[in-house]
Amino acid sequence: MLSLAFIPSLFAAVQQEEWEGKEIEAVDGVGFTHENKAKNLALTGLRKGDIITREKKDIAIKELFGTNRFDAVDVEPKLNPATKKVIVTVIVTEYIIVEKVEFQGINEIPINTLKPTLRISAGAPLNPYHLKQDREYIRDQYLQKGYHFSSVEEQTKPGTTGVVLTWVVVEGPLVTIDEIIFTGNVTVNQSELRNFILSKQNDRLFGLIPTGKNPFIERSLKEDVERVKLYYRLEGWLDIQHGDNVFLEDVEFSEDKSLVRIKIHIDEGER
Repeated sequence: MLSLAFIPSLFAAVQQEEWEGKEIEAVDGVGFTHENKAKNLALTGLRKGDIITREKKDIAIKELFGTNRFDAVDVEPKLNPATKKVIVTVIVTEYIIVEKVEFQGINEIPINTLKPTLRISAGAPLNPYHLKQDREYIRDQYLQKGYHFSSVEEQTKPGTTGVVLTWVVVEGPLVTIDEIIFTGNVTVNQSELRNFILSKQNDRLFGLIPTGKNPFIERSLKEDVERVKLYYRLEGWLDIQHGDNVFLEDVEFSEDKSLVRIKIHIDEGER
C-alpha cells in the first residue's frame, strides 16, 4: 500500500521549476575562451523571447556536447523577480587546445599517410574520445603491416596557449609467418588449404631458400579458421562445421619475436 507520507514528495519530484514555461529575457555564456560564444549560443536554440522548458534545456546541453569541443556543459535558467522572465546562462568548460602534434619513433609508416586520418590536429581540442580513436588508428596501421608487438602512447606538455601532443611509437620487430601447420587427421592437400586461407607462410625457393616475407596479422586468424571450414564444406566434408572440429591450436613466436608458427587443429569427421 502506498504510504500517504510519500505522496507529497512524489508531487514535489514532478513539480515544475519556477523558470519553466516562462519567457527568456536574455541568454549569455560563461567559459568561452577559444570557442566562438555567439555561434555556440545559437546552437543551443535558446533565444530571447522564446519559452523555456526542461526539454529545451536538455536539448541545448546535448547540442553543445555534440560539438565534441567541451569537457562540461550546463545551462542555468534563473527567474528575474523584477520582470518575471528568465535569464539563461550557458556555462561551459572547453577542452584544452592542441597547439602542435609531433611524432616519435615512426619509421616504417610514412607520417604523411597517418596525419589526414587523425581526429586531432594542430588547433583542435584535446578530446579524450578522439585521442583514443587516434591511438587505436595508429596502432591498427602497425598491426596491419605485421608489427604485432608495437605500442602507441600519447604524451602532452604545456605550450604557449595549449598543449603539444606527441605520439610515441615503439614499432618492435616485423613479425612474419615462418610456418602454418595443420594438426589432427588431415587428409586433404595441405598446400591447397594454405592457399585458401588469408595468412601466408614466408616464401621459399624449393621450400628452403627465403625469397619473401609475409606479415603476421592476428585478426586474420579468426577468418582463417572459417576459411578452413569453408574449404572442407566445398569438398563435401559437411560435419566440419559442427562443434570444435576446427580451431586455432597455438601461435608460437620465435625468441626474437620476428617469426611466428601457426597451428590450426582439424578434426575432419565423416565425408
